[in-house]
Amino acid sequence: MTTYLEYKDEKSAKFWKITVEGNTHTVTYGKIGTDGQSKTKTFESAEKALKESEKLIKAKMKKGYQAVGTAEDKTTAETTTKPLEISFIEEDDARERFDLDQYDLIGEIPYDSVLVLEGDITIDSTVDDDSLETIFFNGERETEEELIIINGNLTVKGDIDISESYPCLLVLGELSCEVLYSNDNVTKVTGDAHIKYAYDGNYNHGSITIDGITNVPYLLNSDHDSGLNPSPKTVLINYYGDYDDFFVYDYYSEDLPNVMVKTVLEEDEFDQEKFVERVKSGKSPFKKGVKPSRILVENEIKKLAKKNKTGDGLKELDLTEKKLQKLPKAIFDLETLEVLKLDKNSFGIVPKEISKLIHLKELSLKNTPIEELPEEIGQLKNLEVLNLSYCQGLKKLPVAIGELSNLKKLILWSFKGEIPTSISKLTNLEELDINNCYGYGVEPTPFPSWILSLTGLKKLKVNENSFQNLPAKLVQLTNLEELNLNGALCYVEDFPDLSSLTNLKKLYITGSTNLTTRPLLAQETLQHFFNITTLEYLDISSFNKKDKWMPTSTVEKTRTDLQNKPNELAAFENKLRINSSGNYFYETRRALIPTDFKGLDNLVNLKELDIRFNDLNALPQEVLKLNQLEKIHIYGNNFTQSDRDALKKLNPAIEIIAS
Repeated sequence: MTTYLEYKDEKSAKFWKITVEGNTHTVTYGKIGTDGQSKTKTFESAEKALKESEKLIKAKMKKGYQAVGTAEDKTTAETTTKPLEISFIEEDDARERFDLDQYDLIGEIPYDSVLVLEGDITIDSTVDDDSLETIFFNGERETEEELIIINGNLTVKGDIDISESYPCLLVLGELSCEVLYSNDNVTKVTGDAHIKYAYDGNYNHGSITIDGITNVPYLLNSDHDSGLNPSPKTVLINYYGDYDDFFVYDYYSEDLPNVMVKTVLEEDEFDQEKFVERVKSGKSPFKKGVKPSRILVENEIKKLAKKNKTGDGLKELDLTEKKLQKLPKAIFDLETLEVLKLDKNSFGIVPKEISKLIHLKELSLKNTPIEELPEEIGQLKNLEVLNLSYCQGLKKLPVAIGELSNLKKLILWSFKGEIPTSISKLTNLEELDINNCYGYGVEPTPFPSWILSLTGLKKLKVNENSFQNLPAKLVQLTNLEELNLNGALCYVEDFPDLSSLTNLKKLYITGSTNLTTRPLLAQETLQHFFNITTLEYLDISSFNKKDKWMPTSTVEKTRTDLQNKPNELAAFENKLRINSSGNYFYETRRALIPTDFKGLDNLVNLKELDIRFNDLNALPQEVLKLNQLEKIHIYGNNFTQSDRDALKKLNPAIEIIAS
């Protein structure tokens, strides 16, 4: 479906066209007689693409565009009541005079022309795509690659809505207007902004930065790069998603059908144009009495706290993703709590009052921006589970963590902060998870010695770390039942004999790594683990052949360097291959072969084996000696039907996972 509109007056003749195809629409616009410029946007469904196109058509026709041949031309766009004194200067002059490089994106963009308006400027009308040309260019605009500099304050007695024409705008002072729309252009304001009705940051093209305070009743954002500092009274609304992209919002897209009056909705979907119309009329866009969800959560917690004091003790509270900017104090009145989950919230401080939750057994702060934990956390003597995964801002663990004598499970995914020596006092800890905490993707680090003091450990997950060594004293952890070493052994050369870990039942040691800067684990590594006869589960997947691209210049230089070393040259050539495009690839790890499994049959108690993605052409015969085997994962190999038949002969009830 295509809709074609034109706008003509004495000084301009423009066209605007939108074509909807499936779940996309393409907008083309420009001067009549030119090809114009095009932008394509993709939506979740064809229905949404059509609905959005109808909104855009309606907006254009409100601005005076007409379907060709169906109506008379509209009146010309509004202009300022007095001519503006504008000077055009060269881009190099503007960069030097105004030091444009200090303004991030403004300084990075090349311009065909630069307009400068000196002093405080007042424009008595809306500045939009139509009036822009008349206000600033006397109707003779030749390009859209301009920079407009207001060397003073800018007051617009109407809206600022520069969307498709997108000149960049630099205001070296304060900005005042009724509604500010930020779309495809780049806007920078060095002072405060005073917006009477609403700000709308729409779509993920363009950018706006206001260094001062943005004083506006309503801030709307739709995945738009909005570098604003809204006033405390501003209501923040994300009408595109339920995530905190640039702000911690009061309302999110899923909230809007429930909190907005019907007049700002289009078939239960938020309509920002109707929203602005409602606000301009002086009426609230919200239903009476509605409050942000985080406020409702806080109120509900207060009610729970009152019940708690009357004897109706709450045991578990899950506040995951409740958009909490701070922890309500009422939480700490819930002294009967045993489980408290606060994952994916926005608060940065855990108050010392956390110590009041003396019955707490599980505390999860996963993916929160906390920077520290209070020492008072050590008073939670009943705490058994502490989850601090993805707390990227956490600089250190409190010394008092060593006082958590009943702690059984500690999860520290991606923790890069300081760990106090007091952690070695957690001798009752049964499960430790430090995935991606040490040297991931950089130089390898020594294996953390404090782990070796945690003699009560049953599960140890040190995967996706870069360790220099695997210490012999690891065998001191005699209670270990599960050990995950995936991606942690890429730099290890000497392996301790772990067969003395007589309780070890699960072992993960895959040959993959997510970063090309780390070496690949060689197949010879496997032999170090085939003597742990207590194992019931073993993951040795992803030990397949690996090749790395090698520049032609490197290949030729290597051949020259080895020309007098025939054996080394032959070995080099044997690992080299060339693809159909003429690119060289060098074998960094050979193909896995059945003999690499020599000794696997020592694992007489093995019940489950994962050998996926090993590119094996035949089933190792050692597998067929594992009489206790109940499940095997074989996807990513080239096994024949006879191999599968042999497995069934070993155990008719065996579960073969091939996908």
